Amino acid sequence: MKFKRKEKSKVMSKGMWMVIFIAVIMVLSSIGFIYDQSGGSKMTYNGYKFKQAGNKWAVKISDQYQYFDYYPGELVFLNVTGLKEKILASPNITITFDSETQDLSYIDLARFELANHLIKTKIVLNAVANESKAYQLPVVTCNNATNDNVVIYFKRGPDLSITIDNDCVIAEGKGIDFIMLKDRIAYAYYGIMD
Repeated sequence: MKFKRKEKSKVMSKGMWMVIFIAVIMVLSSIGFIYDQSGGSKMTYNGYKFKQAGNKWAVKISDQYQYFDYYPGELVFLNVTGLKEKILASPNITITFDSETQDLSYIDLARFELANHLIKTKIVLNAVANESKAYQLPVVTCNNATNDNVVIYFKRGPDLSITIDNDCVIAEGKGIDFIMLKDRIAYAYYGIMD
């Protein structure tokens, strides 16, 4: 008895086409990811070379990359005389804010990211400007600021600005402004901006 062998179909099955399609998509995605990582904008500001890393700006300072949301050229309108000197001269920095204000998510993010920059060489304390049940932090205002303990006060206000009142740096704005203010203060700390 002879058995007839079934001939293999010369037409690929739907399953095989699906496997090939998924493999092609994965390869193209990998190529796009690698290209995106090596590409990006590169700019120089005050002798520092910045490159875009995703949605952040990266700059190498003392052999470590520091990341910012804004390129310094976008923040030149926040011109503050003496900010760099004020921050660099004080061994301690207290970051305070009004805990009853709107925009707490932006303020919290700004406080956290600024503290991460400053703790490299400073003792950083977080505080609130008024009693708070939500934040178990000490109450510190501009009245507590000294040469040895500069206070940075994130304050909600109609205008985007940074002012210095004796040993208190008042960073005023609303919403996303607090992220700009954080970057501007950090750039002064690193000496990238005056």
